[in-house]
This record gives sequence, C-alpha cells and structure tokens, in this order.
Amino acid sequence: MNGDDAGLATVDRVGVDSVGVDGGGVDLTDAEQLRVVLADLGRDGRRSWASDPRAAELMRVCERKYAWLARRYGRTPHDAVVAAFLQLRNPATVTATNPWALVTTAVGSMLKADALAEERLCSERSARHRSETPVHAAQRWDETAWDLLGDSIAAPALEPQVLRCRVGDVEPDEVRAALDTAVSVLVAHGWPAGTAGLGIDYVAERLATLPDRRGAFAKLRRDSHALVLLDLAKPSWVALLTAVLGDPRRPEVSAAGRGLLLRCLLGESVEELAADPIIAAVLTGSSPAPATPGVRRG
Repeated sequence: MNGDDAGLATVDRVGVDSVGVDGGGVDLTDAEQLRVVLADLGRDGRRSWASDPRAAELMRVCERKYAWLARRYGRTPHDAVVAAFLQLRNPATVTATNPWALVTTAVGSMLKADALAEERLCSERSARHRSETPVHAAQRWDETAWDLLGDSIAAPALEPQVLRCRVGDVEPDEVRAALDTAVSVLVAHGWPAGTAGLGIDYVAERLATLPDRRGAFAKLRRDSHALVLLDLAKPSWVALLTAVLGDPRRPEVSAAGRGLLLRCLLGESVEELAADPIIAAVLTGSSPAPATPGVRRG
C-alpha cells in the first residue's frame, strides 16, 4: 500500500470509528500547529498517514470543517474529506503562509468541479477548465433536435402524392354522384347498365374494408363470388377492376394508375372520362352480354 492508498484508508475510517483520538494536546485548527503535524507526517508518509493518531484526528477535523462546503455543492462530507486529504498531502501546504486557507480553497475548487462535471456530463478535468463552453447544463437532446435538423439537413424532395380522404370526409352525395358517373362511363363503352351498376357497387363496398388500391385489386381479382354474382367472365371482371381502380402496376399519381372512381371523385365528367384513351383501351372489347334481361340499377 503506497502513501496515498494508506491515507485514503484513513479517510474511509472517518465517521466510522466513534472513538476520538487524542491529538496529544495539539490544536489542529491552528495554522502553525497544523504545519508541524504535516511536516511530521510527511517524513514517513507511507506509515504515518495510515497509523498516526493525529492523521485520523486531522481527517475528523476536516469532516467537521468542510461539511457545509460539501452541502453547498451537493456533495457528501466524505467527498470534502478526500479533497482535503489530497491537498494536505501536497508539500506546498506545509510551506504555505496559511495552510488552512490553502486547503479550504482547494476543497472548494474540487467540490465545485465535481458538481459541474456531473451537471455537464464531462470529466472533472474538463470542468476545471476556465474557458467558455457552449454546454452549460445537461439537457434532453430532443429539446432542440428539430432546430438542429432544420439547419443541417435539407428537406428531401417529396414524391407526388394523391389526395386521400379519410372515411367520412367525403359527403355521401358526392360518393353516390361519383358512382353514378362511373356507371355511365361503363355504359358508354357498351356495358349493360345493370351489370355496370352492380359491379361498381360491389367494388365500392369491398374497398371500404381493404387497406389500399393494390391490395384491393389483388384480392378482388381472385374473388370468385363476384364472378358468380355478376355473371362475368374472368377477362371482363379484370377489365372492370382495372378501369375502376387503375392499373396496379403503375403509380397512383400516373394517368394509368388513377382509377375511374378516383377521377370521378375529383370531378371529371362523363364526357371527359368516356373519351379518355386509357380507359377506352381497357374497356374496349370487355363488355359482357347482359346476364339477366331487365335488371336495372337499384
């Protein structure tokens, strides 16, 4: 055990040993008598600080003397004793004009640096540095995160987006008008009104329970119940879905990707949609024979 370790062992016993050690009549609070004791302890630091009763008594004096200073910086009395011990071991303390004044200054400086280091989340050595620092206190990073991101990261280019509405945002009358327009477009391309009306209503009803356009197309394409209900061949059913929902292989913002229902909701007229070459290419030749004569849109 070296001298510092031995002395720190003495520091650790402060407050544990309840038996007061007689300092031999030496008043350790007196600067001159403290100088004499420190000189004696310094002659054989390896043993004296660990075994000399005056060393233990000196640590008790420091504990009482600097308890208030420890509380001031939110430290424990033991922290103050450790700081005092390190300064008392310094040879400069023996030769100082006022040893206790030097120790008090050193203890205050060390406790302050320790508290500041904990506050700034840095080392004690960095906290002792007198230069200005941009970090004055620990704080949550996300308190200024958006400001930092706004200054350093350019906004990414946004992909074209299709206007979407939540359920209930579109008035029922608008929905019904859009469905009627879609039926009229199918009729303009040779579809029977009854089959067109049932088909549009069936697709619209299923859309309310499906997550997105591509998912709806894939699920409805495999819907054998629709083929039986509408009495449609598979090619006619796929053509209806492609016209109503748009081509699932194309982006929804493209002309081919925007389906008939979306374009009707956006306010396009029957004449515009019936003359659209993309819709015409999908529906031409897909018209089925009327399944049941006399069926009308209800």
